Amino acid sequence: MYSFYKKITHRQGFTIIELLVVIAIVGILASVALGPFAKSQATARDRARQSDLKNLSLAVTLYKEANDRYPEAGCNASASDWAGPNNSSDPGFHSTGCTNWIKDLDSRFIGELPKDPRFNDAGKGYYYRTNANGTEYKIILKDVVEQITITSDTDDFARYDSSCSGSSPANDYAVYYDNNPSQNNGAECW
Repeated sequence: MYSFYKKITHRQGFTIIELLVVIAIVGILASVALGPFAKSQATARDRARQSDLKNLSLAVTLYKEANDRYPEAGCNASASDWAGPNNSSDPGFHSTGCTNWIKDLDSRFIGELPKDPRFNDAGKGYYYRTNANGTEYKIILKDVVEQITITSDTDDFARYDSSCSGSSPANDYAVYYDNNPSQNNGAECW
């Protein structure tokens, strides 16, 4: 009887097949669980962008209270160009980005000008412009909105009206906020 128990050997550890099966199961479970997580991260970045637009709007309004006009676009942009932190080759956008893309908007009005939480590519991100006499301004987020579906052109966070000509961005994926009190905030032409 003693020799029978001696012949039974106890395995130590797992076989490679068992390990591969476990790794495959964990991988499948992780891919199923991370899908909704990535979607919620994109929505959170869009909400941060909305918050940045509102904070920029407040800072620009504070600047106007102190200086009787909205700040000029920085980066040596002309009055008809959008200025922003990233380079852009699109028509109507200043080709060279800079850190001071809203001229003279310093720490008295806002801690620092925001940067997009995800994208830092040429032609994407925050852009600003004002009209020649500094009575109106627009701030756009160009080609960066990830998740939030924009259905109305009268929301604070709205697609730029693609029917606009002249001053409109190169495509209708821009989102902007402006101060024009005669109209709802959102997309209108000027």
